[in-house]
Amino acid sequence: MSKTTQQTITNYRPEIDGLRAVAVLAVVLFHFHVPILPGGLLGVDVFFVISGYLITQLLLTAIDNKDFSIAGFYERRARRILPALFVVTVFTSVGAFLIFSSYDFHAYNNSLSSLSIFSSNFFFWKSTRGYFGADAQEMPLLHTWSLSVEEQFYLIYPLIVAGARKFLSPRFFKALLVFLFIVSLGAYSWMVQRDGNEAFYNSLYRFWELLAGGMIAAGVVRLKRTNRLPAVVSAVGIGLILFSFMGWGSGPFNFLFSIMAVAGAACILLVTTNHKNPVAFLLGTRPFVFLGKISYSLYLWHWPLIVYAGLLSLRPLTFMGNAIIGVVSLLLAFLSYRYIEQPFRRPHPVLKSRRAVLCAAMLVLLVTGVGGLVLSGYKGFEKRSAADRMLAEVLKEKFWLKMLKQNNVVAKDSAISVAVRIGDTSAVPAVAIWGDSHAQVLAAGFDSVNRSPGNNAGYVCCYPSMAPLLGVKKNGDSSRFVMNNRVFHFISQHEEIKTVVLNARWLTYFLDRSNQRFNTSREALAYEQADSANSKGLQSKKMFRAALRFTIDELTRLKKKVIIVGPVPEIPMPFNNLMIHARFYKRSLNDFAGDTATFENHSHELATFFRSLVSDNVSVFFPAPVFHNGNRFAIEQDGHLLYRDGNHLSQIGAFEVARRLQTLIDRH
Repeated sequence: MSKTTQQTITNYRPEIDGLRAVAVLAVVLFHFHVPILPGGLLGVDVFFVISGYLITQLLLTAIDNKDFSIAGFYERRARRILPALFVVTVFTSVGAFLIFSSYDFHAYNNSLSSLSIFSSNFFFWKSTRGYFGADAQEMPLLHTWSLSVEEQFYLIYPLIVAGARKFLSPRFFKALLVFLFIVSLGAYSWMVQRDGNEAFYNSLYRFWELLAGGMIAAGVVRLKRTNRLPAVVSAVGIGLILFSFMGWGSGPFNFLFSIMAVAGAACILLVTTNHKNPVAFLLGTRPFVFLGKISYSLYLWHWPLIVYAGLLSLRPLTFMGNAIIGVVSLLLAFLSYRYIEQPFRRPHPVLKSRRAVLCAAMLVLLVTGVGGLVLSGYKGFEKRSAADRMLAEVLKEKFWLKMLKQNNVVAKDSAISVAVRIGDTSAVPAVAIWGDSHAQVLAAGFDSVNRSPGNNAGYVCCYPSMAPLLGVKKNGDSSRFVMNNRVFHFISQHEEIKTVVLNARWLTYFLDRSNQRFNTSREALAYEQADSANSKGLQSKKMFRAALRFTIDELTRLKKKVIIVGPVPEIPMPFNNLMIHARFYKRSLNDFAGDTATFENHSHELATFFRSLVSDNVSVFFPAPVFHNGNRFAIEQDGHLLYRDGNHLSQIGAFEVARRLQTLIDRH
C-alpha cells in the first residue's frame, strides 16, 4: 500500500460520505418525480464538487509524498469506476436487446459506444432534445453523462496540478485554480443563457464545479476557526443545497441555483472537519455514511431500472411501483458495493500489478465500445413481432430521409431555395405545402398520390417546428421568422402556384404546449381585434389567431387559394411504449389508440376557429375522420403503420390523407 493510500485512509472524513448520500438521494428522488425536489438533479453538481475536492486532495498528497504517477492515478480511477459500470452496462445491454425496437436499440448501442470513450455527454447533447426531453428519458445510459464529464476533466487536471506544483509557487498554483474556475464559471453563465442544453452537457461549462472542490482542497479559501464559525458556515452550506434542490425550475436565472448548490457543498467541505459541528455530526451518522458509500452504485442502478419499468408498465408508475424500484435499487447498490466495488479497489489475485489493471481497463472499454458497434448491426428485430416488422418498414421510408437531408442544408445555408419539388415532375407545380414537420409528412403523401404522369405537382416548403405563420418569432430566436419570410417570398415569386396548403402540429402552437413564448408583430396582432371577444385572455391563442389571419390575408392578396389541413390525432402514449407493449403483451397496436371523443373535445376550440376562416378563397380539411376505427383512431391498417412516431404519420398514413385532400385541391 502506497504512502498516499495510507494517508487517505487515515484522513477519512465520514461527513463527506454523508454529503454524497444527500446528493444521491436528491438525484434519485428527482428521477422519481418527487414534487418537493424539483431541483434534485443538482445533486450531480454536489457530486462534482466532492469529486474535485477528493481528487485534488489525493493528487496533492501524492505529489507531496513523491508518490505521484499518471499511471497510478488512472489505475485508481479504473478500480473505482469500471467494475460496477461494466456490470450495469451488461444489464442495460441485455434489457435493451429484449425490450427495444430496432431503432431504439441502435440508439442505445451508439450511447454504449460513446460511453466506452467517456464521451456520452456529447452523444446525448447532440442526439436528444435535451436531458428533459421525452427521447432522452427513455435512454437507460442517460445518467452516464456525468461520468463522462468527470473523466474528461481528469484527462487534463492531474497534468495541470502536477505541472503547476513543480513549476509554480503555492501562491501562483492557487491563483491558477482561481483563474480556471472564473473562466469556466463565466463561460457557463454566458452559455446557459444562449443554449441551456450545451451548458448542461458540455464538460467545458462544468469544470468550474469540480474546480470549486479543488480550490477548497488546495487551501485557496481558509477561515479562522472559532467556536461558532464552522457551525454557521456548514449550516449556510446545507441551507443553500436544500434551497437549490427545492427552488430550481425554469427561468432565465435558473443557473443561480446551480451556483447555490456548488457554494453549499464547498461550505460544508471547508468547515466540517470539526466534528462538534452539528451538520458534520448528522452527515457522519451511520445511515448517511452507509448511503454515501453505496452512492456510486445506487446512481448507476436506479436510472436503468426506472427506464425499463416505465417502458414495460401499461400505466404510469404509481407510488408503490416507484417504492419497489427504489428498494430494488438499494439492494442492487449494496450488492454491487459489497461484491464488485470493494473487491476491485483492493489488490486482486488476478489484477495484482498496475499494468494488469490498466490492461484490463482498456480491454473492458474496448469490449464495451466494439460490443456497441457490433450489436447495432443486429438485423433480427423484424422477425420478433408484427409491430417490429411494421416499424422497420416505416424507418426505411425514402422521402422522410430525403427531407431530413434537405432540412440540414436549409439550416446551414440561408441563401438556398427552401422548396423541394413533389408530385409529377413533368407538370407545372401549382401547389405549395407550407409548414413544419407535419407538412413534410403530408408532402410525402402528396408525392405518392401524384407521382405518375398526368397528376398534380407542387413544392414543399417546410422545416421542423416552423408553424406557417407570418409575423411570429420565438423569444430569443428569429430563425423561424426568417424562414417563413423566405417561404412567403418564394411563393410570391412563383405565379404558377395557385394553391397553398398550410399544415402543422397546430395544437402545439395554439395551446403553446411547448412553452415557446411566441411574439407576434404589431402588424399581425392588429388582426386579433376582430376576435378579441373570443380570445379568453390567453396570449398564445390571441397571437395564433392574429398570425394565421395575417398569413391568410397576405396569401389571398397574392390571389392564392388557401387550404388549412387540421390537426392529426396523436397517439396517447410514448411511441416506444406502444411498440413494446404490443410485442410484450401480444396486443394489437390499435388497442392503444386514442378515442375520438377525447380528441374532438381537445381540438374543438381550434376546429371552430378554423371553420370561421372559411371563405371563397379559404378551405379547411380535417384529416381525423380518415383514421376513424369505431370510437377510436387506427394506428395500423392492413399490416402497415399509419404513424412513424407519436404525432407524425407514416408515408402510408399520409397517403390516405393526401388521397382525400386531392379532391379539395382539384376543386381549387
